[in-house]
Amino acid sequence: MELLNRIEGSARAAGATEIWLHVDARNDVAIGLYRRNGYVNEGRQEHYYGNGWTGEIYCKPLSAPITEKR
Repeated sequence: MELLNRIEGSARAAGATEIWLHVDARNDVAIGLYRRNGYVNEGRQEHYYGNGWTGEIYCKPLSAPITEKR
């Protein structure tokens, strides 16, 4: 979870408004983690991995980075 938060924070800091990822369609543990953290399934890509396995595509909108008020 900490790694996911850091990746999202880095993406926000770089100005990204959303983050996309592929995950092995058979990896139920990772898929559950992504869904619990706001990622939405946007589709599948057959033969995405070199071994011919399917990848699921997930996306999450990112809020603007939090800035300090002065």
